[in-house]
Formats: sequence, structure tokens, C-alpha cells
Amino acid sequence: MQSLKSLMLVGAAALAFMPGARAADWPGSQPPAPSEKGPLLVQEFASGWYIRGDVGYRFNSTSGGSAFGTPFDSTSFANTPAYGGGFGVKYGWFRTDITFDFMQPTQFTGSTAAISPLVQNEITAYTGLINGYVDLGTWWGMTPYIGAGIGASFVRTGDLTAVFPGPDQVVIGHPGVVDFAWAAMLGFAYPIYPNLQVDVGYRYLHVGSARTDVDPFGPVTYGNLNANEIRVGLRYQLD
Repeated sequence: MQSLKSLMLVGAAALAFMPGARAADWPGSQPPAPSEKGPLLVQEFASGWYIRGDVGYRFNSTSGGSAFGTPFDSTSFANTPAYGGGFGVKYGWFRTDITFDFMQPTQFTGSTAAISPLVQNEITAYTGLINGYVDLGTWWGMTPYIGAGIGASFVRTGDLTAVFPGPDQVVIGHPGVVDFAWAAMLGFAYPIYPNLQVDVGYRYLHVGSARTDVDPFGPVTYGNLNANEIRVGLRYQLD
């Protein structure tokens, strides 16, 4: 009996000094597994400076406009590609950038009930905007966002062709005007390479207005120039 008691004491002492056995015997004694942060969370909250380049297609429209004091009854403003680029900084879910866009010469036509077309011209626009965006989290690798921007456009007209004051009257284009511009955007970004994202989005852009002075008959105005734009670009994170 004494030997059995001694054997039991030795066994208990051995178990007491075996950490593996204690961990198995006591629930919750094992340390919790280290948590792992997925790459999407890192992507969502990445911050730093970036540069961007964009191409887009503009579905242009215009409202109003007149020729020599006579309002247009109808206008058309052709659709066109547009190109842009810029730089900015991202901090958590907020980012801001400065962008510059170029709209190549685009055909404008203004008509009245009596004369169609009354005026034909090409309009070129350069737009600079300061933009702010809110990223809405990362879902299945995509980061949707909304944004808005304000700035200015330099809008220039080409050589005007007008039926009035004379058949096929050609007037040298106006040197250009600077007008207020603004934009509203939504889209999403998707990583395609380390530090590189593709940005696909929609933008509504108020380009501004334009005019051509025809002395002594008065100005030709082209209304408020607007665009619904589909854009695809690349954003490269610098750090």
C-alpha cells in the first residue's frame, strides 16, 4: 500500500511539471491564435501620395445659346473623347487630388426655326479641378467611392461659320474665356499590381460657357456646356 501511494505521488508530480498536459487538462489555457489581417483591409486604408492618368468619353450637351441676339431653337454638341491626369494624396478613407483635363475640338451647331444650321463652330476646353473623394470600404477587392470637384475651364472657340450676316460668313475664333467648372463623380478602384489600381467611374462635368464676338453684329454664345462622362484610369501609389 505504501508503494502504491508513493507511485501515485510521483505520477502527480510528473503531471504537474508537464505544460502540455496542463494545457490539455485546463480549458482555455491555450493562447489564442494570432489574428490575421486580410490584404483587402490593408488596401482599403492604405495612404500616401499618388499620380493618376485618365481617358474618357464625353456625352456632351448644351442649353441655351444665341446668335446676334436671337436665341437658338435647337443646339447640338457632338460627343468626344477626353484625356486627363493629376496627382493627389490619400489618407484612410478620404483622398483629394488636382486634375487637368483636355477636350479636343468638338463640333457645335445652333439652329433657329428659320435657319438651320445658323451657326457652326468647334469648341475646345481645358479644365482644372480640385477634387475630394470618400472611399466606401473594400468589397470583393473593389473600393467604391463618391466625390465632387470645383475649379475652372478655359474654353476656346474656333473659326465661326454663320449663315448670317452673310452666306458662309467666317469669323476668327474668340481667344477664349475662363469660366467656373464643377463635377460630381462615382466609381470604383481595383488593384491590379502592387501600388497600382485601375479606376473606373462616371463623372458629370459642367465645363462652362463660350462665346464668339462678331462685330458689329454682336456675340454668338454657346450656352452652358455639360458632359456625362465615362472614365477609365490608372492610379499609382508613390509610397
